[in-house]
Amino acid sequence: MSGIDLLEDSYPHGTLAGARECRSGVCPAPMKCRDVAIRYAGDWGFKKAVDDGEEPADFLSREEAARAAVEARDKAAKPGVGYGERRPLLARLHAQGLNDIEIALQMEITRSSAGELRRKMGLAPNPIPRKQKPREVLHGTTGAYRNGCRCEDCTAAHTTYGRERRARPAGPTPRQQRAEWMRAEVTRLNGEGLIDKEVAKRLGMSLTYVNRLRRDLGLPSRKVGKKPTTHGTASAYRHGCRCEPCLDAVREYNREYAARQRSAAVVPVDAAPSADAEHGTPERYTQGCRKRSACPAKPTCTDAALAAARERRAAA
Repeated sequence: MSGIDLLEDSYPHGTLAGARECRSGVCPAPMKCRDVAIRYAGDWGFKKAVDDGEEPADFLSREEAARAAVEARDKAAKPGVGYGERRPLLARLHAQGLNDIEIALQMEITRSSAGELRRKMGLAPNPIPRKQKPREVLHGTTGAYRNGCRCEDCTAAHTTYGRERRARPAGPTPRQQRAEWMRAEVTRLNGEGLIDKEVAKRLGMSLTYVNRLRRDLGLPSRKVGKKPTTHGTASAYRHGCRCEPCLDAVREYNREYAARQRSAAVVPVDAAPSADAEHGTPERYTQGCRKRSACPAKPTCTDAALAAARERRAAA
């Protein structure tokens, strides 16, 4: 079928049969052919109605009528403000000082809809009052004076507090006293030779704070002392000592190490076998007779070992 045939008036546009050829978006039917095919494949109710002989256009009209009836029912159950009446009503409520929440309650719409409509009208938002818990004011105190009360009792309390504060002798605060004590303790313990970790553990402080405080005071860093070197040992030689006792100790250690390595050496495979076991047996194979060409027995030790292994596997 060519594209010209789709332009003829006799072509069944808007039907399932027309959807086999018509896939264009310019289909003249109220419900396009490709929409009919998609709806038929994915909507069970639409598929059942078409299979029963109902035209897709009739099904679409019936569906639109049902949707309009539902909207009319909902509107009758909860009457609201019409769209044409929203702008004048919102302008009047906004002029009265109502915020978006109060306007939405009056117009029976959502807060986001009220805010969007207000912005489209170019109106600034009215502030939303914050809920403040009423605070009980105790008159005759400096706290009430700071909160704005200027009665005689509060003013007298504030004046008395100011006089007492000015009459106090100037001195370090508790925080300054503790800082001075910590500096003195860090200086004393550092002088005793303690490292920063030990100072922090004794004073109950962090290692980072003690380290920074020591640097601010200009005190030297105490390091963990090295263990004393025991001469006449291989360990002292490895740490750099070259005295005669240490040299003798490392020579002795090397001789013992070489002897241990020789005693633990593995016997080569092709080594000459001992005379303990006879040739042609698995025992002689384990003692070192591995080459078939060098074994005088027939079968060789290798063949005997393989035969014994096969027997063990068969018995298992």
